[in-house]
Amino acid sequence: MAEEKTPSPTAKSANPIGSGSKSKASAKNAQSRIGGTAVPGAKSTQPKPPPTSQQQQQADSYNRTMRRRMEQMGTAPDANRGLAQQRKRLEKRKKRREVRKEEVKKVAARGPSKITLGRGTFFFLLGAIALVILIIVLAILLNHHII
Repeated sequence: MAEEKTPSPTAKSANPIGSGSKSKASAKNAQSRIGGTAVPGAKSTQPKPPPTSQQQQQADSYNRTMRRRMEQMGTAPDANRGLAQQRKRLEKRKKRREVRKEEVKKVAARGPSKITLGRGTFFFLLGAIALVILIIVLAILLNHHII
């Protein structure tokens, strides 16, 4: 079914640099073969039997897609990877806590800071208080029929 593609003699002569083509060929041979590191005769290398029914084929396809999604999200049922990720999260949390503790210590070492109101804030509060007092005075005067 699948034929191996071998470079034709014309493709070799298309490369003007002779030494470059030899290094590329050796690099291709150094790469892993198709199938990865599977042992010949392993179950993963055997041809898959055809599905017994259309429903079985749909279920297998659904399982494959869900497994891939879970692997991409990092929620696949791989126990070792999950533990490693959990350890990393715990380490990050510990580091964050330490950083926060150091910041709190720095703030505590400085002592209490003197709180001052800015010029604009002071006049705003003064105007708001004056407005409230003016409204109260007007309400009293209107209630006693003076105005």
